[in-house]
Amino acid sequence: MKYAAVGLIAILLLGGFCLLLSADTLFGTEMGTDSFKLQPSDSFNMQSPGSQHNAADTSEPQKYYELLAFSTFPRHTLTELIGKNDLVVSGKILYALESRWSTPDGKQPEGIHMTERVDENGETTVDFAIDLKIDEFIYTDILFQVDTVHKGNLEEDEIMIRLPSGTAGELKSMASPGHNVEDYKEGDEVIFFLRKYNDGNEDSNCYYLPTPQGAFIRQTDGEIDVFINFENEELIL
Repeated sequence: MKYAAVGLIAILLLGGFCLLLSADTLFGTEMGTDSFKLQPSDSFNMQSPGSQHNAADTSEPQKYYELLAFSTFPRHTLTELIGKNDLVVSGKILYALESRWSTPDGKQPEGIHMTERVDENGETTVDFAIDLKIDEFIYTDILFQVDTVHKGNLEEDEIMIRLPSGTAGELKSMASPGHNVEDYKEGDEVIFFLRKYNDGNEDSNCYYLPTPQGAFIRQTDGEIDVFINFENEELIL
């Protein structure tokens, strides 16, 4: 497996593959902090999202194999979150586009081979052979309606946010909480701390989320109305 250059570790886990990646590895500033305040949240728990958040159409194939990509991220102060990112925006999730591979044609790369075999007891086993490049992964673009730009220059009212997850064919790629398309649903009000996605097009309106700490989803329960990220931190406006 061609991951030695970035020190990745791959293991077979419950029929899937566990990769240690970061959004910066896959996708590879100043603003006043008076507008925001960051504090631990006791109101909601965002550690296990997904059951009610889904921005994508979930009509997946009944049979698929999970490619699990987990990461560890350094914790940042609010000042660091603002300073390390190109764009801070608040707005609404519109919808997710169809997941695809990062290959030029969007199809599964040649480095993945799956072979099914049936043993003498009639049980089916799938043999995997994986030889992926670091820039070959499944991603999903989410269309985001921008209501307020808190940092950065943006002319468009809508941007694309690229998440390193999704389902393409028989493979479902799962990432750390906050990087999964299932972590969001249409209509979610979110404050994102984003970086420009480098696809070679300076006019591109595509961005990515360097750390799940930089995605704050609005949570409402009676009189409680707060923005919470996937580290259970509240962003006070």
